[in-house]
Amino acid sequence: MLGVLVAYATKHGSTREVAEAVSKILRAEGVQAGLPPAHGARGPIGDRDLVVLGAPIYSGRWHRDAHRFLKRHRKELLTVPVAVFGMGPRNPRQEAYSARGASWTAPRQARLAEAGRCRGVRARTPDAAR
Repeated sequence: MLGVLVAYATKHGSTREVAEAVSKILRAEGVQAGLPPAHGARGPIGDRDLVVLGAPIYSGRWHRDAHRFLKRHRKELLTVPVAVFGMGPRNPRQEAYSARGASWTAPRQARLAEAGRCRGVRARTPDAAR
């Protein structure tokens, strides 16, 4: 059985709601999906088949709990596929989706969802960020 960690950081609860929806869909497909808040995900995560991290973005910055999660699990995250979603700016620039000062977080692709539609926004690859 696949094991997925859907961690989230939230300020007012909307990011938690999206993480819960992602987890619910995964479970309906027979995937074992853990749903801890990012600040509470302290154990090893390298044994997962996928890690999903969601966080709000305020003033161009990710929630501090998401930053701490990435920092705390940095080595393990290099060994497992990672998907990230952000709740926040309606800004298609790649810089809005990267953690400041952490080029290793540069996404391969970002998507901007507006009013129920999703349009692709190409972003630089991690290799180009080095």
